Amino acid sequence: MKNAIPYIIIVILIFVIFFKDSNKEVQKPIFITVPEVTGSFETSKPIQLPIIQVKLGQILSKKEKVYVKENDSLLKVFKSENDSLKTELFKKAIQLNNFTSSFEDEHLKLTIKGIVQGEIKEITPNYTIKQKQLEITPKQVKFRLLAGAEIGNSLLFNKPLFKANLGFQNAKGNILKLSYDTEERILIGYDLTVFKIKK
Repeated sequence: MKNAIPYIIIVILIFVIFFKDSNKEVQKPIFITVPEVTGSFETSKPIQLPIIQVKLGQILSKKEKVYVKENDSLLKVFKSENDSLKTELFKKAIQLNNFTSSFEDEHLKLTIKGIVQGEIKEITPNYTIKQKQLEITPKQVKFRLLAGAEIGNSLLFNKPLFKANLGFQNAKGNILKLSYDTEERILIGYDLTVFKIKK
């Protein structure tokens, strides 16, 4: 039993180092940049329905009521004006105008462009999906169990040998090995990670 004490101490030290090393490796988060994407849709004319009060019981939204009221006021003004002013008002009503409206939040920038002449003639949405960074923390291997076997012989090929291995790998890649061979020997080993090559 006294002969085994040094080996027991060595085994305890190896286990302490092995499990201490397993807590040192901390995976840093990876940042992936998603590039900005810009594009546009084909120009098209939107579907439009006039806002009118067909019957007394029709329910209109607040905005629709404002538009209807404005139309009624414009019609009264138009009827009361003389012919020269009516011509000017008509020219203004048929004037072609370009319009642009932009919308933006943390994810998207959207620009709506078009041509209007009493009604919208064209509408062209242009969009930009903003560049952003995604944080990804890779999954870390905390512990791995390995098993293997070795076969060998003497230089004269007259003494075959077989060895079975059991390994425990920690997060740093260090391996604690326990082996048993056909010569009835028990071996304990420890492989340290010298360096790493990461992609």
